[in-house]
Amino acid sequence: MTTLRIKVDTKKNARLLKKLLQNIPFVKQIEDDLQPKQASSQYDQLKSILNTIQPGNLFNQVDNPVDWQKKSRDEWEAR
Repeated sequence: MTTLRIKVDTKKNARLLKKLLQNIPFVKQIEDDLQPKQASSQYDQLKSILNTIQPGNLFNQVDNPVDWQKKSRDEWEAR
């Protein structure tokens, strides 16, 4: 058996190439580094998401917090 290593310019092209290779009968094994590393628990996943949010940027598009809350509540009552 022979090993072939390929570097591709984008993840999209890597996914397309992987799909192509999966349909070739003599290709026995495909390894890639495309799969995202998943957190071990739901807590770790939430923690990583919250760590990506910059302080002060969560509600920076809300001009008037009182009106924003009122509209949010009205949406729940309309359902």
